[in-house]
Amino acid sequence: MFFKETRVELEKRMVGVMITMYCRRHHGRDGGDETDGAGRAEGDLCPDCAALYSYSQRRLDKCVFQNEKPTCGSCPIHCYRPDMRQRIKLVMRFAGPRMFYKHPMLAILHAIDGMRRKKTPSLPDKNQDKNRDNPPVEKTVENNEKGAA
Repeated sequence: MFFKETRVELEKRMVGVMITMYCRRHHGRDGGDETDGAGRAEGDLCPDCAALYSYSQRRLDKCVFQNEKPTCGSCPIHCYRPDMRQRIKLVMRFAGPRMFYKHPMLAILHAIDGMRRKKTPSLPDKNQDKNRDNPPVEKTVENNEKGAA
């Protein structure tokens, strides 16, 4: 169940559960049992939380690190828009401490994952394929003089 999921799938589940916990407490939505751990369907959430949920899922789908992804708190890239980043911070601050009571396995896996991934991966090179065929040109005095002339 938990151990067969990729890093991104686990993160999607974690964020979905956190948003559901937050929405139920703050917006009074009660669409079912939150302990299923499935990341909740958008129909169980208020419109604002459903928008945050779908936004977070899209951001995780487009993550440049994919399965080498660090936890959001230690990620060098801030991929959320500023307004959504504020909202997800509120959700995580609320739901994070409660995860150990409501979803202990997810919380423990997330904590272990955060400890394991202290070293953030280097950013992938956008021009990696282009650089294979065209090695970088070394700048020499001759090249600089030709450009100046």
